[in-house]
Amino acid sequence: MNGLRIVIALLVCSFLTESCTVIEPQWFTYMQKARQSCEQGDFVHSDEHLRRALSHVQTGQNPAYTTGPGVPRNLSGQLATLAGCYADWQKYDRAESLYKQAFALSPEGRYEGGLADLYRKQGKISDAVLQLQKLVHDEETSYVPKNDNTLHWMGLESTLFDLADCYAVQGNFADAESVYKRGLQVLRESSESDGHLAARLIQVGKFYFKHGNLAQAKSLFEQALSVAEQIQYVGGETHTAEEVSCLADLYSAEGVHDKAESLYRQALQGYYSFPTDEEIATRRNYASLLRQLKRVPEAEEMESIANDRQQALSKQRTGPKAYGRTIYD
Repeated sequence: MNGLRIVIALLVCSFLTESCTVIEPQWFTYMQKARQSCEQGDFVHSDEHLRRALSHVQTGQNPAYTTGPGVPRNLSGQLATLAGCYADWQKYDRAESLYKQAFALSPEGRYEGGLADLYRKQGKISDAVLQLQKLVHDEETSYVPKNDNTLHWMGLESTLFDLADCYAVQGNFADAESVYKRGLQVLRESSESDGHLAARLIQVGKFYFKHGNLAQAKSLFEQALSVAEQIQYVGGETHTAEEVSCLADLYSAEGVHDKAESLYRQALQGYYSFPTDEEIATRRNYASLLRQLKRVPEAEEMESIANDRQQALSKQRTGPKAYGRTIYD
């Protein structure tokens, strides 16, 4: 008798209280299997698990966590996650379809960012701009300066920089500059760490550098260096190699070769022992300067080191290769 009471108690607990272990609904289990299959590149089984998940939702089987009749609360988020997985495999049509399904289920979910990223990967910049413009509008509406909640401002800041990047690709200098400035303003109004601010200052500085506004680029690179110098890591270390390297690129472009070489050497001393995109790019740019100075053997040695470091970095990676920045990007 006591055994029967325990079983009944456990069943009641499972279905009626939130404090007990929740048995996941069947549709959610199938969605998890769909994502796992996608991550393994098994798209046939991924689609089959997704079909089963949606079948359970549509027939009302285990419709837990609902916001409406038979509509699970987090189904849209699961669809968007699966869409991102397909996008990583460059299955763009499938990913777009899933993002649109997620958006249809939850318009307030702000899946424009996922769609925009998808369009950018395909080179559909105009489509990406439309999605990002909608997202900026929505996020600006709810934005409140000086909010300590990281999630409150981070979405807007990230979207602004993505939109500015797209404008820059389109050659829309004026709008890109305006949106970059707004992104920096939001970031300065936040309580974000200085490390993120330094990285964004470099990003905007590179934009000016590429478009020939060396004075503005120099100002931003120097601001980034000033910010980075104030950040102390474990043991009191400061990491300023990328900021110094950007200034070296600028002095090299201006023809101030002695200053540029000194900064390149300083930057290379500041990188970690393991290879990074930034360090490799610095070596390549330094090698380019050495060739301009007719110091070919030194340039070849630097290029050889950069190639070796690139091979080491490529072996460490499991995802797409990224070859880093050069002053000609």
